[in-house]
Amino acid sequence: MTVRSDERRYHIGVGKGEVGGYVVLTGDIDRAKKVSERFDSIDVKASNREFNAFTGTIKGVKLTAMSTGIGPDNTEIALVELKGVAQNGCVIVRCGSSGSLQKRAEVGDIAVSTGAVRLEKTSLPYAAMGYPAMPDRDVLSALRRCANGRDDVHFGLTATADGFYAAQGRRVHPNLDDSVLMKMMRLGVLNFEMETSALFILAHAFGFKAGSVCGLYANRVTDEFASRKVAEATDRRCIDLVIEAVMRMAEGD
Repeated sequence: MTVRSDERRYHIGVGKGEVGGYVVLTGDIDRAKKVSERFDSIDVKASNREFNAFTGTIKGVKLTAMSTGIGPDNTEIALVELKGVAQNGCVIVRCGSSGSLQKRAEVGDIAVSTGAVRLEKTSLPYAAMGYPAMPDRDVLSALRRCANGRDDVHFGLTATADGFYAAQGRRVHPNLDDSVLMKMMRLGVLNFEMETSALFILAHAFGFKAGSVCGLYANRVTDEFASRKVAEATDRRCIDLVIEAVMRMAEGD
């Protein structure tokens, strides 16, 4: 493992004792900051490129909020380096954004992943393509309990792509087609994004317990997109849901 001279990990910038037993993993740096604003206190701050980490407590529970930037490759860096500094069985919950692939899951709603379609290749060295990308059942159960009775939270399969444009069926060039998008829709996949399957595979390989919660910023069926106001409100509700689930797990519910 490559480390800094002070034993902090090369990219994520944190060392042993500086990561909580619960990690909220975000792509967006600002979202990680928003999560940290819920902490009662912040004891550790680290920043390097797109990796920004904040470790603090909520009601005595030690948590870390960490941004990774975009994509499965950055998720791999975060998980590999967390492996060296986080405790065994650490709970890692993605709090991200995505696009809906089903009309019923509207812009501004929330998607919780019950599994992920591995369209990305980053996780292949860790598990062959036939190996399923699944969340930890305890994390998923906590999220289900927190979402009970809510119409704005949907549970289903997530498709994880390597890229944002052609990889998700966006026709940005005449030679490209949208077959991957149509296929995912027909198969009933709930949402499209770029991190979840890599998170699930690497978490399983490293002994972490993972889950994934994403706000729906777009609906690919209706071609609707969230306004800034709607996106910000969705972010807040995603963070609320993730923190509530984490605290329930920490309290042994």
